Amino acid sequence: MNLDRIAALFDGRPRVDSSQYTMDGPELLWMSYLYGYRYEGLSPLKNGALFHFVRDDSASARRRAAWMRAPHLDPTFPPPVSWSMGAPWGWTPPGWHPGAKVALPTREERADLLSLVMVDRGNSRYFWGVLAMVAGGGAVAAWGRGPGFWLVWAVVVAALFVCTLIGTVFVPRRHAAGAARARARLGIGDASVGAGSPPGPPPATLR
Repeated sequence: MNLDRIAALFDGRPRVDSSQYTMDGPELLWMSYLYGYRYEGLSPLKNGALFHFVRDDSASARRRAAWMRAPHLDPTFPPPVSWSMGAPWGWTPPGWHPGAKVALPTREERADLLSLVMVDRGNSRYFWGVLAMVAGGGAVAAWGRGPGFWLVWAVVVAALFVCTLIGTVFVPRRHAAGAARARARLGIGDASVGAGSPPGPPPATLR
């Protein structure tokens, strides 16, 4: 994902609707928070989702967005991200000194953000639909055949039932816990994804 292109979406307009692959959702949600937007949910698409954001007009969100665009102009603002000069990894936001690198979300933080996307996408009903189609189709195919065919059909349906149970009960529970942590980072309170204690703002860009 091109983070510069994503940052350009959150340019202060009242609303942003962005079509992205589901697996790119964590970075999109992270960037929306940094640039002063509130995530409002998504609309599932065939190959991804349409993510919906509205501008957060609270004073803290507007100041955070302004800091992300020009951190050297607000040196007293607590940085919402960890950054360092000359690091071999990370992302240099538009308008920052070219040697400054912002730390991306950790693996755990990204997993929580992805959980929020998966909870909002809500694909559980499709698991049961597939199971019903396979079970029904298998029963029709097995009609009039010997007991061996019925045994194979029963084993397949039982295996699919176990997979469906995992996919619709246990995995969603794990996603729900991660989604709750992600919501907290995205604006319930003033916690931030990837926040740390860096030493003041980076210097202004040399451009």
